[in-house]
Parts: sequence; C-alpha cells; structure tokens
Amino acid sequence: MSVGPRTSPARDGSPLLSRISFRPVVVVAGVLAVALILAGAGLWFSRRGNVENGGEPSRAGGRRTELTPAEFAVNGPVTRTLTVLGRRWDSERMVTMVELLVRPPQDAVELSVSMDPTRDRWQPAGTASVTITLDTPHAGYQMALARYRDDEGRLLEGDAVGFDVAHGSADSTGFKAARVGLAGPRQVVIHLKEGRTERGVIQPFELEQRPLPVGEGERHDPVVDEQGTLLGLPVSTRPDLIRTYDRFDGERLDVDVLESRGWTISSSTDERYRQARSVGEVHVFTRPAGGGLDSDQESFWTRVHDVVLEVPEPLSTGHSYTVEPPSDAVAVDGSDIGRVGGSASRSIRFSLDEQSTVSPSIRLNQLGYAPGDRPKSAYLDRWLDGVGDLDWLSSSGPADPQQEPIRFEVRRVGDSGPAVYTAPVPATTISSAAVSAAIPDEIPPPIELDFSSVDETGRFQVCVSALGCSLPFDIGEDVWRRAAVTVARAAYHQRSGLELGPPFTAVNRPRGYHPDDGETVEASAHTMAMARANPGSDFDDLAAGGTGELVDDAWGGHFDAGDWDRRIDHLYYTRTVADLVRRYPATVASWRLNIPESDDGVPDVLDEGLWSLDLYRRMQRSDGAIRGGIEASEHPMYGATSWTDDLAVYAYEPDRWSSYLYASVAAEVAHTLGPYDRGRADDYLQSARAAMEWAESKAAEGAGTDPSGEAEPQRNVAAAALLLATGEERWHRLFIETADYLEPGADTAMSCHVHTVCDAAWLYLEAAGRESLPPGDAEIDGERSGDSPRFEPDTAVVAELRGRFLASADELLEAAHEHAYGWTTEHPDVPLIWGLGAGGAPKGAGLLKAYQLSGDERYRRAVLRSASVGLGANPLGQVFLTGIGHNPVRHPVIIDNLNGGIPLWPGTPVYGFHDLGWGPDDDWAVEYFLRPAGARPDPDELPYLWQWYDLNSMPFFNEFTLHQSHAEALRVFATLHATRGDHGGG
Repeated sequence: MSVGPRTSPARDGSPLLSRISFRPVVVVAGVLAVALILAGAGLWFSRRGNVENGGEPSRAGGRRTELTPAEFAVNGPVTRTLTVLGRRWDSERMVTMVELLVRPPQDAVELSVSMDPTRDRWQPAGTASVTITLDTPHAGYQMALARYRDDEGRLLEGDAVGFDVAHGSADSTGFKAARVGLAGPRQVVIHLKEGRTERGVIQPFELEQRPLPVGEGERHDPVVDEQGTLLGLPVSTRPDLIRTYDRFDGERLDVDVLESRGWTISSSTDERYRQARSVGEVHVFTRPAGGGLDSDQESFWTRVHDVVLEVPEPLSTGHSYTVEPPSDAVAVDGSDIGRVGGSASRSIRFSLDEQSTVSPSIRLNQLGYAPGDRPKSAYLDRWLDGVGDLDWLSSSGPADPQQEPIRFEVRRVGDSGPAVYTAPVPATTISSAAVSAAIPDEIPPPIELDFSSVDETGRFQVCVSALGCSLPFDIGEDVWRRAAVTVARAAYHQRSGLELGPPFTAVNRPRGYHPDDGETVEASAHTMAMARANPGSDFDDLAAGGTGELVDDAWGGHFDAGDWDRRIDHLYYTRTVADLVRRYPATVASWRLNIPESDDGVPDVLDEGLWSLDLYRRMQRSDGAIRGGIEASEHPMYGATSWTDDLAVYAYEPDRWSSYLYASVAAEVAHTLGPYDRGRADDYLQSARAAMEWAESKAAEGAGTDPSGEAEPQRNVAAAALLLATGEERWHRLFIETADYLEPGADTAMSCHVHTVCDAAWLYLEAAGRESLPPGDAEIDGERSGDSPRFEPDTAVVAELRGRFLASADELLEAAHEHAYGWTTEHPDVPLIWGLGAGGAPKGAGLLKAYQLSGDERYRRAVLRSASVGLGANPLGQVFLTGIGHNPVRHPVIIDNLNGGIPLWPGTPVYGFHDLGWGPDDDWAVEYFLRPAGARPDPDELPYLWQWYDLNSMPFFNEFTLHQSHAEALRVFATLHATRGDHGGG
C-alpha cells in the first residue's frame, strides 16, 4: 500500500528531496527527518493492518449494496472463444509452449492470437475450432489475446485468457531441486523452493446472523461461528462477505539441519567420486518469498533456499553426480527433499553440461538487447562471505601460463554447434574505483563479460568454461518494445472506476469506486499541499476536514500503488507518455495496446495517461481550481479489495500546487493531442488556462498558502507548458521571472525525479524550437513539437539549460561508475530507499534527456546498463518486474491480487533494493518479518545489492507507484527501442 512511500520523499518529490538534490549538508538532516516519518509507515505492516486509531473508522454510506456472489468469483475467467489446453516447458529452447483452443465467432473469417497486442498475426478462421501454440520465454502470469474480423474487415469482439508460467517449483508432496548449478568448480548450489501459498478468497457469508468477532471488536478481528470456529476476516461493514484464511501448501524444511555436516556426493562417471565423498562447508541462504495469514491468525512464509556445498575437488562438465543430504534433512512428516522421475527419493541427481547447465554466478539482463545495443554484458560475480569467490579464475586461468585461459562463449540456446562469440574471461573486475561513501556496504565489482559485437538475432546464453551458462536472453529488434508495451498495459490494470475483463485482459476484476455503485466522495478542507508538508497525519487531517459537501464525478484515475487512493502526482505519468508521443510518434504512437480506447484515433499510450488527467478535469471547480486527489479515511481493512472496501472517501481541497501541476500537464497534453484530436486538445487547453488563472489569482491575493514550498517551482513548470502550447509571450515572461534556478550561485543539478527544474527546462527547450531540442523519430501530420516558436526564445537561457542537462548527466555518469553493475540514480546524493536506487524502474530520465539533446552515446549506454540491473543483472539474479524474464517478481504489494484472487498481471515494476540500514525505523521489517521468516544471513548484515525480499508485506521492496515506477520504466524501455539504431521502426 502507499502508506510507506506516501510519507517518503521517494514518492512525491517533496521539498525535502528538492533540498537533498541541492545541498549535501541537508542530506543528513533530511535522512533523519524522513526516518521519523517512515516509523509509522512500517508499523502498519508489522501489525497486519491493525491501525490503532482509538475508534472505528468513518465509513461511506450506501456503497455496493447490490453486488452478487458471482462478482467475487474472479479466479478462472470464463472465456467465449479462447481456452488454454495445456503448457509445457521446452528445455532445449528454454521457452514455455502454451497450447490454445480457439473457437472463432460465427461471422469470423480471420483470427489473430498473440501474446503481443501490438502484433497481429492474421490467419483464416475456418469453420471449426483451431489449435494454436504460442511460446513465451517469461515466467509468471502471461496473457494471450484473440482478435477476429469478418469478411468486410470489421473487428468482432475479441477474447483474452491468462495462464501462469513456472520454471520449477515445490509441490505439496515433496521438495524439488528447482535448479542445480555451480557457483565455482568446487561449489554446488542447490536451489530449493519450500511450499506455496493457497490464498483465501472473498465469499458470501452464509450465517443468518453475523456473530460477534473475537476480542475487543476491532475491525480486523476474525469472525467465528456459534461453535467458536474461525471462519475468516471481515472485509467491510457488510454482514454478508468474508475473506477466508490463507493456507501453506507443502512441507517445511529444517534449515539448521540442511546447514549441518553430513552431505555426500558421488558419481558413476567421474572417477574421483566413484566412492561417495563427504562435503566440506555448507552454506544456506534462505529468503522468504510470499506468505499469508493462516486460520490460527498466525503469519507464515514460503521460502527459497540456496544450499551451497563445498566439494573436495572441482566437478567436471560431462559427468553426472548424486548428492545425498544428511539423514535428518528429510522434511517433517516424511516428505522427501528430492524427487526423481516422479518417485520419492532423498537423492538429488544432476548432470553438468558446459553448454546448458545454469550457473547462479553468471548474471545478466534476462530480457535481452536490440542488435545494435552497446554494451551487451554478462557478469561473473562472487557470493557473500567468500561463497562463490573468483579465486579459481586466477589459480587455473590467465594468471597460470601452464593453463589455457578460462573462456566464455555466447551460444544459441539448444545449438550444439560452434559458439557465435568466444573470448577470454578478463583477469580483473570492471572497476578499481573507490566505492562511494553514499553506497551502503557496496559489494566488490564483478567481472564483466562483454559481448557487444554480437548483433545476430535469436535466443542465447553466455557460458563460462568449467562453470556453466547464464539464463537465456533474446537479441532482437523488438526486445525493448515488448518490455515497454508490457509496462504500458500494466498501467491499464491500475485503472480505478473500470471493470476489467475480456476482450482487453484476462484479468477479471469488478468495478470499484464508481458513483453508479453508490460511491460517494466528500470534500475535505485539507489540501494536498498540507498533506505533503505534514505527511504523517494525512488520514486524521483529511477526515477532520470533511465538509459534508459531495464532489460530483469524482471517479476514474489510476490506483496509486497496491491500494486505491488516487493522487495528482500520477500526472507525471501522463507527462511522460505525452513526451514519448511527441518525441517518437512513428514508434510509440503506433502501438495498439488493446484497451477500450484503441480505435479513437489517439495513441493508446496517451489514452492511458488521459485516464488520470480526466479525473482531475471532472473534479475541476467552476472557478478553475484543481483538487489534489482522492483518499480514504485510513488504510484498507486487511482482506478488503477495491470493490468491497467501504471506508469514507475524501477529495482534497484545491491548492495552488495541485492547480499548477494540472495546468502544466493539461497544457502539454493539449499540445500533444492537437494532431490527433483538435477538439479535445482545445478543451484541455481551456481547462489548463482556467486552472492556471485560479492559481495565479490566489498568488496575487496572497491567499494561496504554500505549506510545502512547492507551488512556486510548479508555477515555473506550468508557465513553460503553457508557453509550449500557446507560444504567448505572457508565459515566456512568467517562465523567466520564476526560474530562480537560473540565478547566480543556484544549484545546477536537474534532479529529474523531483519534477520541477527538469520538467520546466525540458518544456522550455522544446518550446524554443528544433535547434534547442531536436525532434525524434519522424514527422506527423499537423502541429508537432519542434515547430518554429511564436515567441522570441532567450538564447542565453537555451544555452544555459542545455549545458545544465549535459553537466548534470556527466555527474550521474561519474556516480554510476562507482556502482557495482553500473546502476544509475537521478542525483548522486539521494538515499537508496523507496525506489530511488536500483529496482524495476531504471533511473534514466536525466541521462536520456542529455542523450536526446546531444546524441552522445555515453548517456544511452549508461541507461542501458542500469536497465539491465533491474532485469536480472544483479547479485540476486532477480527481475524487478512482474511477468518479465526467467525470475520475475511474484509477490508485489497489490492488494486486489492478495485478497481478491486477481491474477498478477505482467509489467508492474517494483521499488527493488532498499537500504535497511538507512534509518532506525526499518527495524520493524527485520524484527517482525524477516527474522521470524528465517532469513539467512541476517538482513542487517547484507550489503545493499542483497537487501531485497519478494514479500507482499514489505512496501519499500515490493510496492510501486504509477508515476515513479510505471512512468520511468516505460520512458526507458520505449526510448531504448526508439533509439536502437533504426528510427523508423515501431
């Protein structure tokens, strides 16, 4: 939920972060201040949502009174024309093959079934059902979309179906060794997955009369029947709904026993191991991954274990081995640790193939690259505490003249022929630079295996002799487009006020927060500017400011994160997609995302951004004022969903900051939309002017309070946007007047995550014309950015702003060179918390703007390297997005998924790594979750690039926001695609 990030600077670009960006001396003070704020954020999660507020929460009346039980059966969508027959893992090609049965509508003469909505593959429909097989290299939840058309080429209603892809997992009868590989020639890594969670569901409550809850009657207390049996949890004040408990499915492993001596290894083919030999040191790395609340009201966790065995002599490829665990390592209740051919066995058997066995020490971007991308790299890295160290390279590699150098190869998956590229493994790590003091416990840099010259297309692995291979990846023209489209469609699933389902998605979700369902939104006297200035008291102040007045048409927008508030910060997503459409109309604007607006003549990515903008336009007062968002009276009830929650909902009172922000985005959208829909563009421009005039009138009256200190910077952005949209000298004068960052001695950092100087400067450069900001990939009909301005630009200001973008990007490059794996930030001094560091959304806005201004490939390469970190090139081998790559996030903080049975759609970027040592108030996470879950080593002892757990109870790891996560990931992936070397491609 948004409780944590909402109160942190990472979320909202608060004045604190602005000052962090400008003055290092303020960083320490800001860190301490935000640490105190985050204390309350963590407490909510440590108590499973049990907010102690001294009384019952206020409720909205009359909501969702007519929902039927069928509306809660959201698992397993019933499709009309498309059905999954089965799926199987093709181990040779390393893809999952999904077999689909298609029953075309009666009038269909052609059909197209694809997992990519932007690519139609039409074929004759025939008169009977047809079977189609699709391949996917990705794990997690995936979707297939079907489209049909008749003999006149008209589209008929389509369909969608979803399915989960898992590459090895535990089952209820035993433990599978999901993966066995080498961390070094003498270090065997056995990856075990322990159990899985069967989630409770929301269902009708069938007792004639609701029994009293257990305990003191708090809203989270369990419901029992007359015999005292725990039935589940209430999800609202409605007496006819309940959420059943979660259940752990599987057996538990005794980790202490796993870590004990007593393991043996033998081989029928390797003479050195004909007789079973004892294993030396044993290291166990345990990470909780998902979990739930059982019927005893106790939290439980599923876990993954990496058991590292130090064997007596190096193992050899081409041989098979058998590992026997200690006799007592058999799981409780007689379950077996290994399974062979479907029959129970304590043994773990594996073969080592230099051209296929996956080594956990080789990490890379699991998505892939465009052919011309530079760099393309894999990384050879050590584990913690000397586990998987790289000493073996120097003892038997390049440092030893008597031995052949250790080499690495790039091989096509499943191809036993010659490698497409071969080179020696470098003898040194990628950098000897001193580690920045800003990086907590940074790991030593890895060895980079550069294969940038490989421009062939296909599916590949990087293999290291005597070790094994990486996970597979693709090289292809559409790699980055597919990632961008997946993220853009994930944003569609964040929509509020809309029922989800076929033909647009396989995810079935009832509509929530819509006035036709009885939803009411009350006006509050509390402003968003006040909330940003004092985030810790947001709920209380918002409810206390209730006026009794209802706000009409307060529906729509995008859910903020995993829960359901809507905040005006989301308009930064709208700004991002508008900029992408203007920069790359021949690429981004052509993508069909299969959303309800796909045939309205407006680019789909822009339509998605308008879903948020239109919420604020509907709520705009007659005097032009803009409200800062919609928020409930407190955090959601544990077990609730967006369509069952019945907390009171409030709209913030308008303020100058919100009105300036809206005016800037609405004006920018008007400029972007003109070539596609002039009538709508004029409406947005009129609305932007009204918001701007209201905010300006309040500034002139001295009545526009600015408790957060953010109104004036946003005023500057709004002036630049209106200048871009209108070319009026009035806005030019206001822009220059309010650009205090141009004064002598002002900080020159652009800090694009703060959305002030960076946004304003970029809009001004575009308004100044083509020579200031070159156009993107192609022209479009009608008006477009880069046309000659209707005012006289200040050439000195243009030169200054261009220079600052480049200088700021150079500073970011220098900082990135000090980071293992080369991940980037938007300012070198930001705290590595709540998504500001390495994670699912690469921090590339400032660098990409410098690249677009200069064409200097250094900036694009830095962003490409940083994007690869979030896509698997990190010590955990983790992809920080759902449904992408071989090892995606599976437990993000999405409450509808956790409580309502909603499938976990692909494309959601999560925050990623979070520095647990940043402030003292993260202790709750370690004390209440990570240690009880059995995390090993102790989380407090881990370096930064190991501090992440796939837990839905950890918002600073696994939450996200539309503007901070989706917008930035989409910006990077779309730009990497559009600039891959063929600017005409789409």
